[in-house]
Amino acid sequence: MIESSFNFNSHNYALTITEKIADIKSEWENLAGNNVYLQTRYLDLLEKFGPLTYHYYYACAKKDGIPVGIIYFQRKQVDLSKDFRIHTHSKNPLAKIRVSFLKWFFRFLKSDLLIMGNVLLTGEYAFRFLDNMSQDEQNEILDHTINEVKSFVKSTSGHKIKT
Repeated sequence: MIESSFNFNSHNYALTITEKIADIKSEWENLAGNNVYLQTRYLDLLEKFGPLTYHYYYACAKKDGIPVGIIYFQRKQVDLSKDFRIHTHSKNPLAKIRVSFLKWFFRFLKSDLLIMGNVLLTGEYAFRFLDNMSQDEQNEILDHTINEVKSFVKSTSGHKIKT
Protein backbone atom coordinates (compact mmCIF):
# COMPACT_ATOMS: atom_id res chain seq x y z
CA MET A 1 0.00 0.00 0.00
CA ILE A 2 1.24 3.49 -0.81
CA GLU A 3 0.01 6.97 -0.09
CA SER A 4 0.65 10.14 -2.04
CA SER A 5 -0.69 13.66 -2.00
CA PHE A 6 -1.23 16.55 -4.38
CA ASN A 7 -2.89 19.95 -4.46
CA PHE A 8 -5.61 21.16 -6.81
CA ASN A 9 -7.68 24.35 -6.58
CA SER A 10 -6.38 25.18 -3.10
CA HIS A 11 -7.37 21.78 -1.68
CA ASN A 12 -5.16 18.99 -0.39
CA TYR A 13 -5.81 15.56 -1.87
CA ALA A 14 -4.48 12.27 -0.54
CA LEU A 15 -4.44 9.06 -2.50
CA THR A 16 -4.15 5.55 -1.08
CA ILE A 17 -3.33 2.73 -3.52
CA THR A 18 -3.39 -0.95 -2.59
CA GLU A 19 -3.62 -4.42 -4.08
CA LYS A 20 -6.08 -5.62 -1.43
CA ILE A 21 -9.58 -4.23 -1.14
CA ALA A 22 -9.55 -5.17 2.55
CA ASP A 23 -6.94 -2.42 3.18
CA ILE A 24 -9.46 0.33 2.36
CA LYS A 25 -12.72 -1.55 2.87
CA SER A 26 -14.54 0.97 5.07
CA GLU A 27 -13.78 3.98 2.84
CA TRP A 28 -14.60 1.94 -0.28
CA GLU A 29 -17.97 0.71 1.00
CA ASN A 30 -19.02 4.24 1.96
CA LEU A 31 -18.53 5.40 -1.64
CA ALA A 32 -19.40 2.31 -3.72
CA GLY A 33 -23.15 2.77 -3.59
CA ASN A 34 -25.36 -0.02 -4.94
CA ASN A 35 -23.13 -0.98 -7.88
CA VAL A 36 -22.55 -4.71 -7.38
CA TYR A 37 -19.30 -4.58 -9.39
CA LEU A 38 -17.84 -2.05 -6.96
CA GLN A 39 -18.90 -3.94 -3.84
CA THR A 40 -16.05 -5.20 -1.67
CA ARG A 41 -17.54 -8.72 -1.58
CA TYR A 42 -17.35 -8.96 -5.38
CA LEU A 43 -13.85 -7.45 -5.57
CA ASP A 44 -12.62 -9.75 -2.80
CA LEU A 45 -13.92 -12.76 -4.76
CA LEU A 46 -12.03 -11.57 -7.85
CA GLU A 47 -8.83 -11.27 -5.83
CA LYS A 48 -9.21 -14.81 -4.52
CA PHE A 49 -10.72 -16.64 -7.50
CA GLY A 50 -10.23 -14.42 -10.56
CA PRO A 51 -8.17 -15.31 -13.63
CA LEU A 52 -4.57 -16.22 -12.87
CA THR A 53 -2.99 -13.53 -15.03
CA TYR A 54 -5.00 -10.67 -13.52
CA HIS A 55 -3.86 -8.33 -10.77
CA TYR A 56 -6.06 -5.83 -8.99
CA TYR A 57 -5.43 -2.29 -7.73
CA TYR A 58 -7.67 -0.01 -5.73
CA ALA A 59 -7.37 3.69 -4.99
CA CYS A 60 -9.20 5.88 -2.53
CA ALA A 61 -8.98 9.65 -2.96
CA LYS A 62 -9.50 12.02 -0.07
CA LYS A 63 -10.08 15.76 -0.26
CA ASP A 64 -9.01 17.62 2.85
CA GLY A 65 -9.10 14.30 4.74
CA ILE A 66 -12.58 13.23 3.58
CA PRO A 67 -12.97 10.25 1.17
CA VAL A 68 -14.38 11.59 -2.10
CA GLY A 69 -13.63 8.93 -4.72
CA ILE A 70 -12.73 5.31 -5.39
CA ILE A 71 -10.98 3.98 -8.50
CA TYR A 72 -10.54 0.35 -9.53
CA PHE A 73 -7.95 -1.16 -11.91
CA GLN A 74 -7.14 -4.53 -13.37
CA ARG A 75 -3.78 -5.46 -14.86
CA LYS A 76 -3.73 -8.30 -17.35
CA GLN A 77 -0.51 -9.87 -18.44
CA VAL A 78 -0.76 -10.54 -22.16
CA ASP A 79 1.42 -13.34 -23.46
CA LEU A 80 0.45 -14.02 -27.07
CA SER A 81 2.25 -17.37 -27.10
CA LYS A 82 -0.18 -18.56 -24.40
CA ASP A 83 -3.24 -16.47 -25.25
CA PHE A 84 -3.48 -17.64 -28.87
CA ARG A 85 -3.80 -21.33 -29.50
CA ILE A 86 -1.83 -21.66 -32.69
CA HIS A 87 -1.89 -25.09 -34.24
CA THR A 88 -2.56 -26.90 -37.46
CA HIS A 89 -4.04 -30.22 -38.39
CA SER A 90 -2.50 -30.01 -41.82
CA LYS A 91 0.15 -32.45 -42.92
CA ASN A 92 1.56 -29.77 -45.21
CA PRO A 93 5.18 -29.03 -44.14
CA LEU A 94 4.76 -25.31 -44.93
CA ALA A 95 1.77 -25.05 -42.61
CA LYS A 96 3.76 -26.74 -39.84
CA ILE A 97 6.70 -24.38 -40.40
CA ARG A 98 4.33 -21.39 -40.30
CA VAL A 99 2.87 -22.55 -36.97
CA SER A 100 6.34 -23.14 -35.52
CA PHE A 101 7.45 -19.68 -36.62
CA LEU A 102 4.34 -18.00 -35.13
CA LYS A 103 4.81 -19.81 -31.82
CA TRP A 104 8.45 -18.73 -31.73
CA PHE A 105 7.61 -15.13 -32.70
CA PHE A 106 4.75 -14.76 -30.22
CA ARG A 107 7.06 -15.71 -27.32
CA PHE A 108 8.57 -12.22 -27.68
CA LEU A 109 5.24 -10.38 -27.59
CA LYS A 110 4.48 -9.91 -23.93
CA SER A 111 2.90 -6.87 -22.38
CA ASP A 112 0.87 -5.66 -19.45
CA LEU A 113 -2.47 -3.93 -19.92
CA LEU A 114 -3.73 -1.63 -17.19
CA ILE A 115 -7.49 -1.33 -17.38
CA MET A 116 -9.41 1.18 -15.33
CA GLY A 117 -12.45 -0.85 -14.33
CA ASN A 118 -13.29 -4.42 -15.22
CA VAL A 119 -11.89 -5.79 -18.47
CA LEU A 120 -14.94 -8.02 -18.95
CA LEU A 121 -17.62 -5.37 -18.36
CA THR A 122 -18.66 -2.15 -20.01
CA GLY A 123 -20.27 0.74 -18.24
CA GLU A 124 -19.60 2.66 -15.06
CA TYR A 125 -17.55 0.10 -13.16
CA ALA A 126 -14.21 1.89 -12.90
CA PHE A 127 -14.74 4.65 -10.37
CA ARG A 128 -17.21 6.53 -8.25
CA PHE A 129 -17.04 10.02 -6.81
CA LEU A 130 -19.23 11.97 -4.47
CA ASP A 131 -22.00 13.72 -6.38
CA ASN A 132 -20.73 17.18 -5.44
CA MET A 133 -17.32 16.62 -7.10
CA SER A 134 -16.81 18.76 -10.20
CA GLN A 135 -15.77 17.16 -13.48
CA ASP A 136 -12.44 19.04 -13.28
CA GLU A 137 -11.77 17.60 -9.82
CA GLN A 138 -12.65 14.10 -10.98
CA ASN A 139 -10.38 14.39 -14.02
CA GLU A 140 -7.49 15.69 -11.92
CA ILE A 141 -7.88 12.83 -9.45
CA LEU A 142 -8.12 10.26 -12.26
CA ASP A 143 -5.02 11.62 -14.02
CA HIS A 144 -3.03 11.61 -10.80
CA THR A 145 -4.28 8.14 -9.87
CA ILE A 146 -3.36 6.59 -13.22
CA ASN A 147 0.21 7.88 -12.94
CA GLU A 148 0.51 6.73 -9.33
CA VAL A 149 -0.87 3.27 -10.10
CA LYS A 150 1.60 2.90 -12.98
CA SER A 151 4.44 3.73 -10.57
CA PHE A 152 3.00 1.38 -7.94
CA VAL A 153 2.82 -1.49 -10.45
CA LYS A 154 6.45 -0.93 -11.44
CA SER A 155 7.64 -0.76 -7.84
CA THR A 156 5.73 -3.84 -6.66
CA SER A 157 5.98 -6.13 -9.68
CA GLY A 158 8.77 -4.74 -11.85
CA HIS A 159 6.34 -4.50 -14.77
CA LYS A 160 6.30 -1.22 -16.66
CA ILE A 161 2.97 0.01 -17.97
CA LYS A 162 3.40 1.78 -21.29
CA THR A 163 1.23 4.70 -22.30
